[in-house]
This record gives sequence, structure tokens and C-alpha cells, in this order.
Amino acid sequence: DDFDLQAIQYEIEVAKKRECAVHVKLWDKGKSVFYMGVIREVNVEAMWITVDSPFGRDRMPVKDIISVQCAE
Repeated sequence: DDFDLQAIQYEIEVAKKRECAVHVKLWDKGKSVFYMGVIREVNVEAMWITVDSPFGRDRMPVKDIISVQCAE
């Protein structure tokens, strides 16, 4: 719902500004997928974020994000 979307947006903004490690939970092909890394880019127009992790860089559609939490 709208409250959840606002909470996710807030967490993304805070994590981007603080450059802290985040836990991102996505819905992908019918299952939950977890990522950990640092948000490097937020593209509001295209509706995706870019997360750098130890395994590389991942681009994630905002519509698929279930939750975002700072790891610190």
C-alpha cells in the first residue's frame, strides 16, 4: 500500500545519503530474493536503484522491492 511504498522510499533515500550497507528484499519470479550492498544510484524516472555488492553491481526495479533496511 501507499504507506509501505513511502517507507521503502524513505529507507532508500536515507541509505543513499548515508552510503550505508543495506539489506534489500525483492520479489523476483515468484520468490523472495535478498541482496546486501550499498545503494549507488537511484533513477527516479526509470524507477530502479543500483546496488554495489561484493559480487558486483545489480540494478533493481523499484516495483519489485519488498523492503530495504540499513545494515548498520
